[in-house]
Amino acid sequence: MITVLAACRGPTQPIEVDLGVLVEQPSEYTGRRVTTWGMLRTFDQPRHYWIETADFQRVGVVPEQKIASYVNEMVQVSGRFDIVAGAGRQLTVEHITTYP
Repeated sequence: MITVLAACRGPTQPIEVDLGVLVEQPSEYTGRRVTTWGMLRTFDQPRHYWIETADFQRVGVVPEQKIASYVNEMVQVSGRFDIVAGAGRQLTVEHITTYP
């Protein structure tokens, strides 16, 4: 019975965390689902995307097809946060919306 109830709950809800906290304490959130917010930016060579705070604390975001249309907008993103070799802090976006 316990197994059935656990399966019905689905995946765990993301933890809401300020982007600055992700930057300052990445090991606390590595491998976890989070929700955070910031300005979405991009650079062409090589093409990559990130969200940033007003004081330029940054976390990379992927995949491009989910986020590209939000460049230069304040966004709220939810997904899995990891430290990726060669890329650093990265959030794999599951959900993105504009942020008021």
